[in-house]
Amino acid sequence: MNKEILRKYFSEKLARKLVAFMLLISFNANIFAEVVPDPVSIGNARATRTASGIDQLDIATPNAKGLSYNSLLELQVSEQGLILNNNSHVVVDTQIAGLVARNRNLDKSGSANLIVTEITGKNRTNINGYVEVAGDRADIVMANRNGITVNGGGFLNSGRVTLTSGKLNISDGELKTIDVESGNVRIGEKGIDALSLTDLELVAKKVDIDGIVKGSKDTKVRISAGGQTYEYKTKEVTSKGKTYRGIAVDGKSAGSMYAGKIDIISNDRGAGVNTKGDLVSIDDVTITANGEITTEKAHSTKRVVYKTPKKVRITKQVTAGEKVVVKAKKTEIDVDAQVITGYLKKSLGEEAFEAESDEVNIYGKIEANGKVVINGKSTRNAGQISATDKVTVNGERLDNSKGEIRSDGKIELNTQSTVNRQGYILSDGLTKDDISSLESSRNAESLGNTNEAGVDISGDLDNTKGVVKGREVSIGGSLRGNRGGLVRSMGDLAVNGSVVDNAGGRLEGQIRDIRAKKVINDNGVMLTGKGLSRYKQQKR
Repeated sequence: MNKEILRKYFSEKLARKLVAFMLLISFNANIFAEVVPDPVSIGNARATRTASGIDQLDIATPNAKGLSYNSLLELQVSEQGLILNNNSHVVVDTQIAGLVARNRNLDKSGSANLIVTEITGKNRTNINGYVEVAGDRADIVMANRNGITVNGGGFLNSGRVTLTSGKLNISDGELKTIDVESGNVRIGEKGIDALSLTDLELVAKKVDIDGIVKGSKDTKVRISAGGQTYEYKTKEVTSKGKTYRGIAVDGKSAGSMYAGKIDIISNDRGAGVNTKGDLVSIDDVTITANGEITTEKAHSTKRVVYKTPKKVRITKQVTAGEKVVVKAKKTEIDVDAQVITGYLKKSLGEEAFEAESDEVNIYGKIEANGKVVINGKSTRNAGQISATDKVTVNGERLDNSKGEIRSDGKIELNTQSTVNRQGYILSDGLTKDDISSLESSRNAESLGNTNEAGVDISGDLDNTKGVVKGREVSIGGSLRGNRGGLVRSMGDLAVNGSVVDNAGGRLEGQIRDIRAKKVINDNGVMLTGKGLSRYKQQKR
Protein backbone atom coordinates (compact mmCIF):
# COMPACT_ATOMS: atom_id res chain seq x y z
CA MET A 1 0.00 0.00 0.00
CA ASN A 2 1.67 3.26 -1.12
CA LYS A 3 1.91 6.42 0.96
CA GLU A 4 -0.86 8.22 -0.94
CA ILE A 5 -3.32 5.45 -0.28
CA LEU A 6 -2.33 5.33 3.42
CA ARG A 7 -2.67 9.08 3.77
CA LYS A 8 -6.10 9.04 2.16
CA TYR A 9 -7.20 6.09 4.34
CA PHE A 10 -6.17 7.70 7.63
CA SER A 11 -7.60 11.07 6.56
CA GLU A 12 -11.00 9.54 5.90
CA LYS A 13 -10.84 7.57 9.17
CA LEU A 14 -9.94 10.72 11.11
CA ALA A 15 -12.74 12.63 9.41
CA ARG A 16 -15.25 9.96 10.38
CA LYS A 17 -14.05 10.09 13.99
CA LEU A 18 -14.30 13.87 14.03
CA VAL A 19 -17.85 13.72 12.67
CA ALA A 20 -18.78 11.10 15.28
CA PHE A 21 -17.17 13.18 18.01
CA MET A 22 -19.04 16.31 16.94
CA LEU A 23 -22.30 14.37 16.83
CA LEU A 24 -21.59 13.02 20.32
CA ILE A 25 -20.92 16.51 21.62
CA SER A 26 -24.11 17.75 20.03
CA PHE A 27 -26.05 14.80 21.46
CA ASN A 28 -24.67 15.29 24.95
CA ALA A 29 -25.30 19.02 24.75
CA ASN A 30 -28.96 18.32 24.10
CA ILE A 31 -29.05 15.83 26.97
CA PHE A 32 -27.69 18.32 29.47
CA ALA A 33 -29.21 21.46 27.95
CA GLU A 34 -31.62 23.31 30.23
CA VAL A 35 -33.81 24.57 27.38
CA VAL A 36 -34.40 22.54 24.20
CA PRO A 37 -36.88 23.81 21.60
CA ASP A 38 -38.99 21.16 19.89
CA PRO A 39 -37.60 20.80 16.34
CA VAL A 40 -40.99 19.67 15.08
CA SER A 41 -42.62 22.91 16.23
CA ILE A 42 -43.45 25.56 13.66
CA GLY A 43 -42.24 28.34 15.96
CA ASN A 44 -38.83 29.99 15.76
CA ALA A 45 -37.88 29.93 19.44
CA ARG A 46 -34.14 29.65 19.99
CA ALA A 47 -32.17 28.51 23.03
CA THR A 48 -28.94 30.36 23.74
CA ARG A 49 -27.01 31.97 26.58
CA THR A 50 -26.57 35.53 27.70
CA ALA A 51 -23.17 37.20 27.67
CA SER A 52 -22.96 36.42 31.39
CA GLY A 53 -23.61 32.71 30.79
CA ILE A 54 -27.25 32.51 31.89
CA ASP A 55 -29.65 30.26 29.95
CA GLN A 56 -31.78 32.28 27.57
CA LEU A 57 -34.79 31.52 25.42
CA ASP A 58 -35.33 33.89 22.52
CA ILE A 59 -39.11 33.53 22.47
CA ALA A 60 -40.98 32.80 19.26
CA THR A 61 -42.51 35.61 17.25
CA PRO A 62 -45.82 36.54 18.90
CA ASN A 63 -49.05 36.51 16.92
CA ALA A 64 -51.23 39.52 16.25
CA LYS A 65 -52.73 39.24 19.74
CA GLY A 66 -49.36 39.27 21.46
CA LEU A 67 -49.13 35.55 22.30
CA SER A 68 -45.74 33.90 21.87
CA TYR A 69 -46.08 30.11 21.76
CA ASN A 70 -42.92 28.14 22.50
CA SER A 71 -42.94 24.36 22.17
CA LEU A 72 -40.03 22.79 24.06
CA LEU A 73 -38.70 19.26 24.41
CA GLU A 74 -37.03 20.19 27.67
CA LEU A 75 -37.26 23.02 30.18
CA GLN A 76 -35.12 23.05 33.30
CA VAL A 77 -34.20 26.18 35.25
CA SER A 78 -30.97 25.98 37.22
CA GLU A 79 -30.12 28.07 40.26
CA GLN A 80 -28.51 30.59 37.88
CA GLY A 81 -31.93 31.21 36.36
CA LEU A 82 -33.46 31.64 32.91
CA ILE A 83 -34.02 34.67 30.69
CA LEU A 84 -37.14 34.76 28.53
CA ASN A 85 -36.00 37.26 25.93
CA ASN A 86 -38.91 39.57 25.16
CA ASN A 87 -36.61 42.45 24.26
CA SER A 88 -37.41 44.24 21.01
CA HIS A 89 -34.99 47.08 21.76
CA VAL A 90 -31.24 47.29 21.18
CA VAL A 91 -30.24 46.16 24.66
CA VAL A 92 -31.87 45.97 28.10
CA ASP A 93 -30.59 45.45 31.60
CA THR A 94 -31.87 42.51 33.67
CA GLN A 95 -31.62 41.60 37.33
CA ILE A 96 -30.12 38.12 36.97
CA ALA A 97 -28.11 38.33 33.73
CA GLY A 98 -27.06 41.93 33.22
CA LEU A 99 -27.32 43.26 29.65
CA VAL A 100 -29.40 41.27 27.16
CA ALA A 101 -29.38 41.92 23.42
CA ARG A 102 -32.57 42.20 21.44
CA ASN A 103 -34.50 39.17 20.23
CA ARG A 104 -34.45 39.20 16.43
CA ASN A 105 -37.68 37.19 16.39
CA LEU A 106 -39.43 40.35 17.57
CA ASP A 107 -38.09 42.72 14.91
CA LYS A 108 -41.37 42.90 13.01
CA SER A 109 -43.93 41.88 15.62
CA GLY A 110 -42.72 43.74 18.68
CA SER A 111 -42.73 42.20 22.14
CA ALA A 112 -45.22 39.65 23.49
CA ASN A 113 -47.75 40.25 26.26
CA LEU A 114 -48.14 36.51 26.97
CA ILE A 115 -45.27 34.01 26.81
CA VAL A 116 -46.46 30.40 26.65
CA THR A 117 -44.04 27.50 27.06
CA GLU A 118 -45.44 24.01 26.56
CA ILE A 119 -43.15 21.05 27.20
CA THR A 120 -43.67 18.13 24.84
CA GLY A 121 -40.87 15.89 26.14
CA LYS A 122 -41.01 13.22 28.83
CA ASN A 123 -39.22 14.99 31.69
CA ARG A 124 -40.62 16.96 34.56
CA THR A 125 -39.73 20.67 34.70
CA ASN A 126 -37.69 21.82 37.69
CA ILE A 127 -37.48 25.54 38.41
CA ASN A 128 -34.64 26.06 40.87
CA GLY A 129 -33.85 29.67 40.03
CA TYR A 130 -35.45 32.88 38.83
CA VAL A 131 -37.23 33.18 35.51
CA GLU A 132 -36.94 36.76 34.29
CA VAL A 133 -38.61 38.36 31.31
CA ALA A 134 -36.08 40.58 29.55
CA GLY A 135 -37.59 43.62 27.86
CA ASP A 136 -41.25 44.46 28.11
CA ARG A 137 -43.20 42.91 30.98
CA ALA A 138 -45.26 39.84 29.99
CA ASP A 139 -47.44 37.18 31.57
CA ILE A 140 -46.12 33.61 31.63
CA VAL A 141 -47.77 30.21 31.21
CA MET A 142 -45.65 27.09 31.73
CA ALA A 143 -47.33 23.79 30.92
CA ASN A 144 -45.84 20.33 31.39
CA ARG A 145 -48.07 17.26 31.64
CA ASN A 146 -45.22 15.44 33.39
CA GLY A 147 -45.41 17.95 36.22
CA ILE A 148 -43.59 21.04 37.48
CA THR A 149 -41.55 21.58 40.64
CA VAL A 150 -40.49 25.00 41.89
CA ASN A 151 -37.80 24.76 44.55
CA GLY A 152 -36.14 28.08 45.28
CA GLY A 153 -37.36 29.64 42.05
CA GLY A 154 -39.24 32.83 41.33
CA PHE A 155 -40.41 35.17 38.60
CA LEU A 156 -39.32 38.68 37.65
CA ASN A 157 -40.78 41.31 35.30
CA SER A 158 -44.02 39.37 34.92
CA GLY A 159 -47.54 40.05 36.16
CA ARG A 160 -49.48 36.80 35.94
CA VAL A 161 -47.76 33.41 36.09
CA THR A 162 -49.60 30.13 35.55
CA LEU A 163 -47.93 26.78 36.22
CA THR A 164 -49.93 23.79 35.05
CA SER A 165 -49.83 20.07 34.30
CA GLY A 166 -52.67 20.50 31.83
CA LYS A 167 -52.99 20.65 28.06
CA LEU A 168 -53.27 24.12 26.54
CA ASN A 169 -56.07 24.91 24.11
CA ILE A 170 -55.18 27.84 21.88
CA SER A 171 -57.58 29.10 19.23
CA ASP A 172 -58.05 32.36 17.37
CA GLY A 173 -54.63 33.38 18.60
CA GLU A 174 -55.64 33.23 22.27
CA LEU A 175 -55.16 30.80 25.13
CA LYS A 176 -58.72 29.71 25.81
CA THR A 177 -58.62 26.86 28.32
CA ILE A 178 -56.34 24.51 30.21
CA ASP A 179 -57.49 20.89 30.21
CA VAL A 180 -56.24 18.95 33.26
CA GLU A 181 -56.34 15.16 33.49
CA SER A 182 -53.20 14.24 35.46
CA GLY A 183 -49.88 15.48 36.81
CA ASN A 184 -48.95 17.68 39.73
CA VAL A 185 -47.38 21.01 40.55
CA ARG A 186 -45.12 21.02 43.58
CA ILE A 187 -43.60 23.86 45.58
CA GLY A 188 -40.45 22.42 47.13
CA GLU A 189 -38.88 23.08 50.51
CA LYS A 190 -37.06 26.18 49.23
CA GLY A 191 -40.36 27.73 48.13
CA ILE A 192 -41.30 30.18 45.39
CA ASP A 193 -40.81 33.95 45.17
CA ALA A 194 -43.95 35.60 43.78
CA LEU A 195 -43.40 39.01 45.38
CA SER A 196 -43.38 40.88 42.07
CA LEU A 197 -46.45 39.10 40.65
CA THR A 198 -50.06 40.21 40.58
CA ASP A 199 -51.27 36.63 40.06
CA LEU A 200 -49.80 33.19 40.71
CA GLU A 201 -51.89 30.23 39.55
CA LEU A 202 -51.11 26.57 40.19
CA VAL A 203 -53.43 24.42 38.06
CA ALA A 204 -52.95 20.65 38.19
CA LYS A 205 -54.51 17.34 39.12
CA LYS A 206 -52.68 17.58 42.44
CA VAL A 207 -50.83 20.45 44.13
CA ASP A 208 -48.24 19.93 46.87
CA ILE A 209 -47.01 22.84 48.97
CA ASP A 210 -43.84 21.82 50.84
CA GLY A 211 -42.26 25.28 51.04
CA ILE A 212 -43.23 28.94 51.34
CA VAL A 213 -45.28 30.68 48.66
CA LYS A 214 -44.13 34.24 49.13
CA GLY A 215 -46.34 36.90 47.58
CA SER A 216 -46.93 40.58 48.30
CA LYS A 217 -50.06 42.39 49.45
CA ASP A 218 -50.91 42.76 45.74
CA THR A 219 -50.38 39.09 44.81
CA LYS A 220 -53.39 36.85 44.27
CA VAL A 221 -52.56 33.17 44.77
CA ARG A 222 -54.99 30.72 43.19
CA ILE A 223 -54.67 26.95 43.45
CA SER A 224 -57.00 24.80 41.39
CA ALA A 225 -56.60 21.03 41.75
CA GLY A 226 -58.39 18.12 40.12
CA GLY A 227 -59.64 17.04 36.73
CA GLN A 228 -60.91 20.27 35.26
CA THR A 229 -61.26 22.73 32.45
CA TYR A 230 -59.72 26.02 33.50
CA GLU A 231 -60.79 29.16 31.64
CA TYR A 232 -57.63 31.21 31.35
CA LYS A 233 -59.26 34.59 30.82
CA THR A 234 -61.98 34.39 33.47
CA LYS A 235 -60.29 31.85 35.83
CA GLU A 236 -63.57 29.94 35.96
CA VAL A 237 -63.31 26.23 36.72
CA THR A 238 -65.44 23.39 35.36
CA SER A 239 -64.93 20.07 37.11
CA LYS A 240 -64.75 16.89 35.05
CA GLY A 241 -66.66 15.10 37.80
CA LYS A 242 -63.91 12.58 38.48
CA THR A 243 -63.56 10.83 41.86
CA TYR A 244 -60.36 11.09 43.88
CA ARG A 245 -60.19 9.90 47.49
CA GLY A 246 -56.89 11.46 48.42
CA ILE A 247 -55.67 14.95 49.26
CA ALA A 248 -55.70 17.14 46.15
CA VAL A 249 -54.07 20.16 47.79
CA ASP A 250 -51.53 19.08 50.39
CA GLY A 251 -49.65 21.70 52.39
CA LYS A 252 -46.95 20.53 54.78
CA SER A 253 -46.01 22.35 58.01
CA ALA A 254 -43.41 24.38 56.10
CA GLY A 255 -45.85 24.98 53.25
CA SER A 256 -47.08 28.44 54.14
CA MET A 257 -48.61 31.04 51.83
CA TYR A 258 -48.36 34.81 52.15
CA ALA A 259 -50.33 36.89 49.66
CA GLY A 260 -52.86 39.62 49.06
CA LYS A 261 -55.54 37.01 48.38
CA ILE A 262 -55.62 33.20 48.59
CA ASP A 263 -58.11 31.02 46.72
CA ILE A 264 -57.85 27.21 46.95
CA ILE A 265 -60.12 24.93 44.92
CA SER A 266 -60.31 21.12 44.90
CA ASN A 267 -62.59 19.90 42.11
CA ASP A 268 -62.69 16.10 42.15
CA ARG A 269 -65.38 14.30 44.14
CA GLY A 270 -63.97 13.28 47.51
CA ALA A 271 -60.71 15.17 46.99
CA GLY A 272 -59.65 17.05 50.08
CA VAL A 273 -57.52 20.01 51.12
CA ASN A 274 -55.03 19.72 53.97
CA THR A 275 -52.84 22.66 54.98
CA LYS A 276 -50.51 22.60 57.99
CA GLY A 277 -48.68 25.84 57.32
CA ASP A 278 -49.80 29.46 57.61
CA LEU A 279 -52.30 30.86 55.13
CA VAL A 280 -51.88 34.63 55.49
CA SER A 281 -53.77 37.09 53.30
CA ILE A 282 -54.73 40.75 53.25
CA ASP A 283 -57.94 39.92 51.38
CA ASP A 284 -60.07 36.77 51.67
CA VAL A 285 -58.78 33.26 52.23
CA THR A 286 -61.26 30.98 50.43
CA ILE A 287 -61.08 27.18 50.39
CA THR A 288 -63.59 25.26 48.28
CA ALA A 289 -63.46 21.47 48.00
CA ASN A 290 -65.51 18.37 47.22
CA GLY A 291 -63.74 16.49 50.00
CA GLU A 292 -62.67 17.17 53.58
CA ILE A 293 -60.91 20.44 54.42
CA THR A 294 -58.39 20.59 57.27
CA THR A 295 -56.45 23.73 58.14
CA GLU A 296 -54.11 24.55 60.99
CA LYS A 297 -53.59 28.28 60.58
CA ALA A 298 -55.50 30.70 58.37
CA HIS A 299 -55.35 34.48 58.77
CA SER A 300 -57.08 37.26 56.84
CA THR A 301 -57.79 40.91 57.54
CA LYS A 302 -61.12 40.30 55.77
CA ARG A 303 -62.78 36.87 55.54
CA VAL A 304 -61.85 33.22 55.88
CA VAL A 305 -64.35 31.06 53.97
CA TYR A 306 -64.69 27.26 53.87
CA LYS A 307 -67.06 25.42 51.49
CA THR A 308 -67.44 21.65 51.07
CA PRO A 309 -70.18 18.99 51.06
CA LYS A 310 -67.96 17.02 53.46
CA LYS A 311 -66.17 18.03 56.67
CA VAL A 312 -64.28 21.16 57.73
CA ARG A 313 -61.80 20.74 60.55
CA ILE A 314 -59.90 23.61 62.20
CA THR A 315 -57.00 22.28 64.26
CA LYS A 316 -55.17 25.38 65.55
CA GLN A 317 -56.06 28.99 64.76
CA VAL A 318 -58.16 30.99 62.34
CA THR A 319 -58.27 34.77 62.52
CA ALA A 320 -60.37 37.07 60.35
CA GLY A 321 -60.71 40.82 60.58
CA GLU A 322 -64.29 40.69 59.34
CA LYS A 323 -65.84 37.22 59.24
CA VAL A 324 -65.34 33.45 59.27
CA VAL A 325 -67.79 31.44 57.17
CA VAL A 326 -68.10 27.64 57.21
CA LYS A 327 -70.50 25.82 54.90
CA ALA A 328 -70.06 22.07 55.21
CA LYS A 329 -71.83 18.86 56.11
CA LYS A 330 -69.81 18.76 59.32
CA THR A 331 -67.85 21.47 61.15
CA GLU A 332 -65.27 20.63 63.79
CA ILE A 333 -63.13 23.00 65.88
CA ASP A 334 -60.48 21.05 67.79
CA VAL A 335 -59.90 21.38 71.53
CA ASP A 336 -56.69 23.39 71.01
CA ALA A 337 -58.15 25.47 68.20
CA GLN A 338 -59.13 29.12 68.39
CA VAL A 339 -61.25 31.15 65.98
CA ILE A 340 -60.83 34.91 66.42
CA THR A 341 -63.04 36.91 64.11
CA GLY A 342 -64.44 40.38 63.52
CA TYR A 343 -61.59 42.12 65.30
CA LEU A 344 -61.45 44.86 62.63
CA LYS A 345 -65.18 45.56 62.63
CA LYS A 346 -66.00 49.16 63.48
CA SER A 347 -69.68 48.66 64.26
CA LEU A 348 -71.91 45.98 65.76
CA GLY A 349 -74.89 44.37 64.10
CA GLU A 350 -72.95 42.29 61.59
CA GLU A 351 -72.11 38.60 61.61
CA ALA A 352 -68.53 37.74 62.55
CA PHE A 353 -68.92 33.95 62.54
CA GLU A 354 -71.35 31.85 60.51
CA ALA A 355 -71.53 28.06 60.34
CA GLU A 356 -74.02 26.13 58.24
CA SER A 357 -73.69 22.37 58.78
CA ASP A 358 -75.71 19.29 59.63
CA GLU A 359 -73.34 18.74 62.54
CA VAL A 360 -71.24 21.32 64.41
CA ASN A 361 -68.72 20.23 67.05
CA ILE A 362 -66.86 22.93 68.98
CA TYR A 363 -64.18 21.79 71.40
CA GLY A 364 -62.01 24.89 71.19
CA LYS A 365 -62.85 28.61 71.26
CA ILE A 366 -64.76 31.05 69.08
CA GLU A 367 -64.16 34.70 69.94
CA ALA A 368 -66.24 37.06 67.82
CA ASN A 369 -66.45 40.83 67.73
CA GLY A 370 -69.94 40.78 66.28
CA LYS A 371 -72.70 38.22 65.85
CA VAL A 372 -72.33 34.45 65.90
CA VAL A 373 -74.82 32.40 63.86
CA ILE A 374 -74.82 28.60 63.81
CA ASN A 375 -77.29 26.74 61.62
CA GLY A 376 -77.09 22.99 62.18
CA LYS A 377 -79.27 20.03 62.93
CA SER A 378 -77.02 19.13 65.84
CA THR A 379 -74.59 21.46 67.61
CA ARG A 380 -72.17 20.28 70.29
CA ASN A 381 -70.24 22.90 72.25
CA ALA A 382 -67.76 21.57 74.78
CA GLY A 383 -65.58 24.62 74.30
CA GLN A 384 -66.31 28.33 74.43
CA ILE A 385 -68.35 30.65 72.24
CA SER A 386 -68.07 34.33 73.08
CA ALA A 387 -69.43 37.30 71.17
CA THR A 388 -69.81 41.04 71.61
CA ASP A 389 -73.18 40.80 69.88
CA LYS A 390 -76.00 38.31 69.52
CA VAL A 391 -75.39 34.56 69.51
CA THR A 392 -77.93 32.49 67.56
CA VAL A 393 -78.06 28.71 67.33
CA ASN A 394 -80.70 27.21 65.03
CA GLY A 395 -81.41 23.49 64.68
CA GLU A 396 -82.88 20.43 66.30
CA ARG A 397 -80.50 20.00 69.24
CA LEU A 398 -77.85 21.96 71.14
CA ASP A 399 -75.60 20.16 73.61
CA ASN A 400 -73.65 22.71 75.65
CA SER A 401 -72.58 20.26 78.36
CA LYS A 402 -69.37 21.51 80.00
CA GLY A 403 -69.33 24.26 77.41
CA GLU A 404 -69.76 28.02 77.60
CA ILE A 405 -71.82 30.39 75.47
CA ARG A 406 -71.27 34.02 76.37
CA SER A 407 -72.55 37.20 74.75
CA ASP A 408 -72.53 40.91 75.50
CA GLY A 409 -75.94 40.93 73.84
CA LYS A 410 -78.69 38.39 73.40
CA ILE A 411 -78.45 34.61 73.19
CA GLU A 412 -81.12 32.97 71.07
CA LEU A 413 -81.27 29.17 71.01
CA ASN A 414 -83.84 28.09 68.44
CA THR A 415 -83.63 24.35 69.02
CA GLN A 416 -86.11 21.69 70.03
CA SER A 417 -83.79 20.59 72.82
CA THR A 418 -80.99 22.36 74.71
CA VAL A 419 -78.77 20.38 77.08
CA ASN A 420 -76.66 22.52 79.40
CA ARG A 421 -75.30 19.97 81.87
CA GLN A 422 -72.44 21.66 83.75
CA GLY A 423 -72.47 24.30 81.05
CA TYR A 424 -72.79 28.09 81.05
CA ILE A 425 -75.14 30.25 78.99
CA LEU A 426 -74.41 33.89 79.84
CA SER A 427 -75.93 36.86 78.03
CA ASP A 428 -75.72 40.65 78.38
CA GLY A 429 -72.11 40.65 79.50
CA LEU A 430 -72.84 38.63 82.64
CA THR A 431 -70.13 36.36 84.00
CA LYS A 432 -69.93 33.20 86.06
CA ASP A 433 -69.22 35.22 89.21
CA ASP A 434 -72.13 37.69 89.16
CA ILE A 435 -73.97 38.11 92.49
CA SER A 436 -77.69 37.52 92.83
CA SER A 437 -80.04 39.00 90.29
CA LEU A 438 -82.00 40.96 92.87
CA GLU A 439 -78.93 42.83 94.06
CA SER A 440 -77.79 43.45 90.49
CA SER A 441 -81.12 44.33 88.90
CA ARG A 442 -80.60 48.04 89.37
CA ASN A 443 -77.63 47.78 87.00
CA ALA A 444 -79.35 45.60 84.45
CA GLU A 445 -79.98 48.42 82.00
CA SER A 446 -76.26 49.06 81.66
CA LEU A 447 -75.38 45.46 80.85
CA GLY A 448 -74.70 44.48 77.27
CA ASN A 449 -74.14 46.79 74.35
CA THR A 450 -76.93 45.95 71.91
CA ASN A 451 -80.66 46.60 71.73
CA GLU A 452 -81.42 42.88 71.96
CA ALA A 453 -81.07 41.36 75.42
CA GLY A 454 -81.54 38.22 77.42
CA VAL A 455 -81.55 34.49 76.84
CA ASP A 456 -84.28 33.03 74.65
CA ILE A 457 -84.46 29.22 74.56
CA SER A 458 -87.27 28.15 72.27
CA GLY A 459 -87.38 24.44 73.17
CA ASP A 460 -86.83 22.22 76.19
CA LEU A 461 -83.91 22.80 78.56
CA ASP A 462 -81.92 20.32 80.64
CA ASN A 463 -79.85 22.51 82.95
CA THR A 464 -78.53 19.90 85.38
CA LYS A 465 -75.58 21.53 87.21
CA GLY A 466 -75.65 24.23 84.56
CA VAL A 467 -75.94 28.02 84.69
CA VAL A 468 -78.17 30.26 82.57
CA LYS A 469 -78.02 34.03 83.13
CA GLY A 470 -79.50 36.98 81.29
CA ARG A 471 -81.21 40.33 81.56
CA GLU A 472 -84.32 38.35 80.75
CA VAL A 473 -84.67 34.58 80.43
CA SER A 474 -87.37 32.82 78.45
CA ILE A 475 -87.73 29.04 78.10
CA GLY A 476 -90.29 28.22 75.44
CA GLY A 477 -90.42 24.52 76.26
CA SER A 478 -90.16 22.54 79.47
CA LEU A 479 -87.46 22.73 82.10
CA ARG A 480 -86.52 19.03 82.08
CA GLY A 481 -84.01 19.20 84.91
CA ASN A 482 -82.21 21.78 87.01
CA ARG A 483 -80.69 19.76 89.86
CA GLY A 484 -77.64 21.64 91.06
CA GLY A 485 -78.36 24.20 88.38
CA LEU A 486 -79.14 27.92 88.29
CA VAL A 487 -81.42 29.89 85.99
CA ARG A 488 -81.06 33.58 86.83
CA SER A 489 -82.77 36.57 85.24
CA MET A 490 -82.20 40.25 86.01
CA GLY A 491 -85.77 40.84 84.88
CA ASP A 492 -88.56 38.56 83.74
CA LEU A 493 -88.19 34.80 83.91
CA ALA A 494 -90.64 32.65 81.95
CA VAL A 495 -91.03 28.89 81.51
CA ASN A 496 -93.80 28.05 79.05
CA GLY A 497 -93.57 24.26 78.72
CA SER A 498 -95.72 21.56 80.28
CA VAL A 499 -93.07 20.54 82.85
CA VAL A 500 -90.96 22.57 85.27
CA ASP A 501 -88.51 20.28 87.05
CA ASN A 502 -86.57 22.45 89.48
CA ALA A 503 -85.82 19.71 92.00
CA GLY A 504 -82.61 20.66 93.77
CA GLY A 505 -82.19 23.71 91.56
CA ARG A 506 -82.61 27.49 91.65
CA LEU A 507 -84.84 29.76 89.59
CA GLU A 508 -84.21 33.46 90.22
CA GLY A 509 -85.92 36.47 88.69
CA GLN A 510 -89.27 38.17 88.24
CA ILE A 511 -91.05 34.88 87.68
CA ARG A 512 -94.10 35.34 85.54
CA ASP A 513 -96.99 32.94 85.41
CA ILE A 514 -95.92 29.29 85.36
CA ARG A 515 -98.50 27.39 83.34
CA ALA A 516 -96.87 23.98 83.52
CA LYS A 517 -99.06 20.95 84.10
CA LYS A 518 -96.35 19.53 86.29
CA VAL A 519 -94.07 21.49 88.65
CA ILE A 520 -91.39 19.66 90.63
CA ASN A 521 -89.55 21.75 93.19
CA ASP A 522 -88.32 19.24 95.80
CA ASN A 523 -85.42 20.94 97.59
CA GLY A 524 -85.60 23.59 94.92
CA VAL A 525 -85.62 27.36 95.25
CA MET A 526 -87.69 29.87 93.28
CA LEU A 527 -86.52 33.33 94.22
CA THR A 528 -88.66 36.26 93.11
CA GLY A 529 -88.69 39.96 93.85
CA LYS A 530 -91.07 39.36 96.72
CA GLY A 531 -88.84 36.95 98.57
CA LEU A 532 -87.89 33.36 98.80
CA SER A 533 -90.47 30.68 98.03
CA ARG A 534 -90.20 26.92 98.38
CA TYR A 535 -92.60 24.71 96.50
CA LYS A 536 -93.38 21.12 97.09
CA GLN A 537 -94.11 18.86 94.17
CA GLN A 538 -97.41 19.77 92.55
CA LYS A 539 -99.54 17.45 90.49
CA ARG A 540 -102.41 18.56 88.34
